[in-house]
Amino acid sequence: MHMTTPLEIVQALDLVADYYAPDHGRWACRAFDAINATFFDGKLPRPLIVWALTAYGGCLGLTHMLERPTIVLHPSLMKPSETGDGHPWGMSEKHIGVLLAFDVLLHESIHVAQRSIHHDLREDRQSSHNRESWIVEVNRIAPLLGMNGIQAGLNKPKRVAIPGEFTPRGKPKTKVTRVDEGNVPLKYYSRFPDGVREFLGTADDYYQAGILPCGITL
Repeated sequence: MHMTTPLEIVQALDLVADYYAPDHGRWACRAFDAINATFFDGKLPRPLIVWALTAYGGCLGLTHMLERPTIVLHPSLMKPSETGDGHPWGMSEKHIGVLLAFDVLLHESIHVAQRSIHHDLREDRQSSHNRESWIVEVNRIAPLLGMNGIQAGLNKPKRVAIPGEFTPRGKPKTKVTRVDEGNVPLKYYSRFPDGVREFLGTADDYYQAGILPCGITL
């Protein structure tokens, strides 16, 4: 159900997906619809979803918040590398396929939620993943995916003691370093949900089981 997108726009986006990505275009639209209904109560606007190379091949997916959100998914999500050099992101090729693509689409949907639900315009230089709007969504969605006990927190500079080093007055020497306020590091929750699956050590079992979360079928 699309609470924010008129039916005629949804149908037009489906046709564009069919035309430019006949293999996976409509699948991505149906996957987004399921993500929207299951995790966001249908509140996200339907984006244009395209399968294309991301800038410098550096991302599995990318979201542009234009007049209508646009999500770009890298084709290698569905098809392992044919070069013989392994997967371009150093991932196990056993992870490549529908479940990884679904996870990346969920990740990009959170970026859409940052703008459309949380109204986080990201006008500063802080990473979009190290923001309250991202933290809130990760901590809300993680238990729905069976990731119990996960608590993401902002990564902030903090003055901490240097082990074994003291000032002439006998007080511990300190230094400023970045620390995570939660129990999962930024390097993992910034890639939620697949990064947190890696952190928990459940990625291999999950991606090879071939079952979408929350009873979703496509």
